[in-house]
Amino acid sequence: MVNQCRIEGISDIRDESDRSGMRVVIELKKDATAQKVLHQLYRQTALQSNFGTIMLALVDNKPVQLPLRNVLEEFLKFRETTLRRQYSNELEEASQRKHLVEGLLLALNQIDEVIEILRHAPDGTTAKIRLQEELDLSPNQGDSILAMPMRRLTGLEKQKLETELADLQERIDGLNNVLNDRNELRKSLKKELRTLKRKFGDERRTRIANVMVDESSKKLPESKKSTGKKKADKKDPALAVSPTLTFERSPQAKLKVTNSGSIYWQNPAVEDATSKSSETNTAPKKGEDFLQHTEIIGDRDKLIVITDSGKAYPLPVEEVPSSLESTELPAVELLSEAAQRDAKTTVAHFFLPENYKDLDLVFLTQKGIIKRLDSCELDALGNRGLVLVKLKDKDVLQYFSFTRAGQEMVIATTGGRILRLPINDAQIPIMGRNAQGNRVMRLRLKESLIGCDAVDAKDSIAVITQQGFGKQISVNSLRLGNRGDIGTQAIQFSSKEDLLAGIISTANKKNIILTTNIERRLVLPVNSLKLAEKNSPGEKIGKLKADEIITGIYPFI
Repeated sequence: MVNQCRIEGISDIRDESDRSGMRVVIELKKDATAQKVLHQLYRQTALQSNFGTIMLALVDNKPVQLPLRNVLEEFLKFRETTLRRQYSNELEEASQRKHLVEGLLLALNQIDEVIEILRHAPDGTTAKIRLQEELDLSPNQGDSILAMPMRRLTGLEKQKLETELADLQERIDGLNNVLNDRNELRKSLKKELRTLKRKFGDERRTRIANVMVDESSKKLPESKKSTGKKKADKKDPALAVSPTLTFERSPQAKLKVTNSGSIYWQNPAVEDATSKSSETNTAPKKGEDFLQHTEIIGDRDKLIVITDSGKAYPLPVEEVPSSLESTELPAVELLSEAAQRDAKTTVAHFFLPENYKDLDLVFLTQKGIIKRLDSCELDALGNRGLVLVKLKDKDVLQYFSFTRAGQEMVIATTGGRILRLPINDAQIPIMGRNAQGNRVMRLRLKESLIGCDAVDAKDSIAVITQQGFGKQISVNSLRLGNRGDIGTQAIQFSSKEDLLAGIISTANKKNIILTTNIERRLVLPVNSLKLAEKNSPGEKIGKLKADEIITGIYPFI
């Protein structure tokens, strides 16, 4: 695959397997990203194998597709039913055997009468009938006595029958106890499962070791540098460790996402060192990425990524690179090949909030289709992804937001119009995952959507034009509209060539970042934007260069 250029970034591969086990050493090129190469290996080789499964089961004689937890619960119910049937059968067999043993003991205790009946009976049938009548026996007991060999008449055989009867009675009492008490039945089920575990639960043969590397050992002496022909020293920790296990993630490590979609995690110590070396409120340099989202990882193991194809995918945190490895790996490249074929970029990255069941998901596409979805739909998220919005041809998901009860949506166009819309069942009804949604507002010729945000009625929003005019307007100053309206003209342009660059809620924000078409980054304090009426043009917020326009507005983190 390396020779065919199907896997890039590898300079040398050596097979160092011996009697102690398998060992393959992969050396990377100087400009290669370890995490990116590792994901190529995962996707294209047998280093990691993924397979899909349909959890289909018969529940009450009906086929039902179940999540893993429910499958296990149904399996335990099945095993409980199976054990109950098994113990009921054992109880029936033990009771029948006890009945026969009691008949044999009765015959031994009255052996003289039995012999007398047998001596004078003309045939076996007559003997059986007389035994039943005179000794009060059942037909089965009568057959058992007639079939009893002479050796059973000895005292030793009688003692064995008495011991067997006592054991049968003890077994019957135990089975009745288990069948009549569900807790005892569950204890038996646990005992059976532990027996299976001891029998089949052998140790894992593949060892996964979290090997740490001393940073000072990364630079190898000249004598230990590989030429590709000579086998490396296996005791050298710098050659024995996987690149992804180089750095230990702290419980307080933060997940960070940049405006270009790059994703990484960073430990607090590294973050503190980085922040000390830079000035506060300093704008990113020309073309430099800046943070759009940051969140403490904690003990969470999966990140939810929403792509512009309208699908959500789970991304294991262990696959996210460290800031010391690379900050240039887009999140979309960490997804499966199928996801990369469907999507060009990612729209949102988040851990599922603890109160997510109290929230809704709102989506807005490039062509103005809006949709609200119950956040509980994310419970069905699997490795193959989950369709959240069914998009029409050539449409892409552009905006995503969590919303709570009582909030509103403000949606802006390049023509300076803003539609204020209440989030309720009348205007933005909750739909199913495969629904397309509704058209949110009418767009004029050459007009497009440029901003969308979830706000409260008491909030203010920043309105910035491409030519550098800006202001704050109160959400309450905008007319509360209906889905399909044209919205309210929120700014008067100073020039016919000017367009709206974007809007953003100013709640809990001190600064915002403005990006321009020449890749400049400008930090704008929110308090420098004056609160104005919707029919005012705003004030000049900064000096732009010739032919420079503002292209985007983002929160400053």
